[in-house]
Amino acid sequence: MTMGPTGLRGKLEGAVTIALAAGGVLGVFVLDLLTPLGYAVWIGYGLPLWALSRLPAKAKFLLPATALACTGLIVAGYFLSPPGINPGIALVNRMIGVCFLWVMTGVLLRERATDERLRAAQEHLQQSEARLRQSSERLTLAQQSARVGAFEWNIQTNVNLWTPEIEALYGLSAGSFGGHVEDWISRLHPDDRAATVAANKQAVEELGEFKSEFRVVWPDGTIHWLAGRAKVICDDSGRPLRLIGVNIDIDDRKQVEAALRRSEQDLSDFFDNASTGLHWVGPDGMIVRVNQAELDLLGYSREEYVGHHIGEFHVDQPIIQDILVRLAGGETLHEYPARIRCKDGSILDVLINSNVLFEEDKFIHTRCFTRDVTRHKRADEALRES
Repeated sequence: MTMGPTGLRGKLEGAVTIALAAGGVLGVFVLDLLTPLGYAVWIGYGLPLWALSRLPAKAKFLLPATALACTGLIVAGYFLSPPGINPGIALVNRMIGVCFLWVMTGVLLRERATDERLRAAQEHLQQSEARLRQSSERLTLAQQSARVGAFEWNIQTNVNLWTPEIEALYGLSAGSFGGHVEDWISRLHPDDRAATVAANKQAVEELGEFKSEFRVVWPDGTIHWLAGRAKVICDDSGRPLRLIGVNIDIDDRKQVEAALRRSEQDLSDFFDNASTGLHWVGPDGMIVRVNQAELDLLGYSREEYVGHHIGEFHVDQPIIQDILVRLAGGETLHEYPARIRCKDGSILDVLINSNVLFEEDKFIHTRCFTRDVTRHKRADEALRES
């Protein structure tokens, strides 16, 4: 295991400090012998202790060990005092010195423990701040990726705090939002403003949640869709304090929905206005939809046709049963001949082209084209007879 320059320097500094402290202790002992009344021990032995307390690692064990060694030297200095020295004064001074020494040791140990707790708290705070920064960075990245922005509106002061991500959803640069709810309202699309503001007001009054989808107008004049989700935060008395929530970019979803509506409208327009008869039949054989061309062909009203079983209008029951069985089995019918009874009692010869719409293997409805070939069939029969 290698040691870096910093670790090596720390060990050298520790060794020098211990050596100096040991030298200081011996020096004080010599001074004590030269002044046998014990005046030197009051402060002299405290200086090495203070020096050892500055060491980062071993001071916790060195301090009491050094204090014990100094106590032994103080006692030895007393017994080594030359004759003629007042033993009472020497004993009192040394007892005071020993008390001072151990009080100082306790203070230094408590100070060191306090410093260690402070350093641990600072390290924990730094780690927490680092984790918070990482979480904030991840949240920012997630918001940017998902096109989500957060806000906090102080209802009491009317200060509305926006993150840079939500400012971007309104076409604003970071820090350019005005900071009040009126600044938000002014950016709502005129056609959506009243309903959105009313939903916001209702959430505050009822201490509930704000849920709304609305358009906003960017500074460049373009229009964009957002979804708002927020919750009211109250104090202990139930007074609303803040509205905290997010805005979500739903432009893509709205474009897909609009395209789907256009597609459905195109399909509906094709179905209703096709010149060929069209109808849908459910898995139970009931007619669920029909276009005007087929109603005109057979002479029924919509009420007389939709909601009835398709078999009611077929002349040959084995034929319609075969058609339904084949379609339920996933088969596509091409030019399948059948005969259908009109409202006036006449019978038409038709060719049926049909298949079934399945979703996850579930029968939804048939898609059936009915083409009248009665005239062609009569003409072919007349030609054969002649």
